[in-house]
Amino acid sequence: MDKNLIKLQFKSGSGTVEMGKGLTYRLLEKPTGIEGSEYTVETENNNQYDGDTVLDRRIEKRPISVTFEYPDARNAPDKRDFLIGFFNPKRTGSLEVDYCGRRRYIEYEVVSVKDNQTNLNEPLKMLVELICPEPTFKEIYEDETVIETWINGWHWKFSLPFKFRERGPQRMMVHNSGHLATPVQIIFPGPALNPQVINHTIGKFMKINRSLGPYDVLYVNTDFGKKSVEIVRENGQRENAFDYIDIQNKFFELEVGDNDIEFKCDDADLVPQEVRIRYRNRYLGV
Repeated sequence: MDKNLIKLQFKSGSGTVEMGKGLTYRLLEKPTGIEGSEYTVETENNNQYDGDTVLDRRIEKRPISVTFEYPDARNAPDKRDFLIGFFNPKRTGSLEVDYCGRRRYIEYEVVSVKDNQTNLNEPLKMLVELICPEPTFKEIYEDETVIETWINGWHWKFSLPFKFRERGPQRMMVHNSGHLATPVQIIFPGPALNPQVINHTIGKFMKINRSLGPYDVLYVNTDFGKKSVEIVRENGQRENAFDYIDIQNKFFELEVGDNDIEFKCDDADLVPQEVRIRYRNRYLGV
């Protein structure tokens, strides 16, 4: 990987630092750790057969190292002080990597910041070492799939003869083009009775045993460590709906490739205008 093909953008607090060819800070060598993390495969010995049986596969936390320089020696002391404060170990930062136009980002923690300058008359050279507890890179922009219930209706201004809106399919393929399964955010507006979203591809569903009025909205987040089920009522009041999750409910993710998604309610006459599914593709590296 040629360092001249890479651009990095660090965000920490309200600040931004960019590195790459033609930018204020130049990469001295290609960053390590962006193409892949360490993987662990857990196995156990087979008693009566050759080899092992795979028990588990795990992606370990991702270390990233970046060596760069600031070429203007006159301003080096000020830039050095700025960079030490920018790469603050008390703040979680975000790193966006642009490799040949392919852009992805990852959140990081600062492990160390080192000044590799040998004398004060040469360009400022620094080494930043990061660790990413969540090792996957994510798409810059969020994807959204809208499953529309009512289609082909008349619009104002309409011309005669017009046709009434028709009930559309409540089922659609949602494609995950990433390297890994990814969590989803589901936005399910009312009216609905016991709304349910099913991923037929993996045989899992999420059902909330609760009634939604015509102006209520159900929000579901399946992200690991951030799982939530919440209803925002017409008056703006937020209701924690975790207690109303169906006992057979399973928080699902979108598997890599096509996912056959369907939504439905216990009362077929209470059908929302649409259901939105939001997600970010996840990748093993850049």
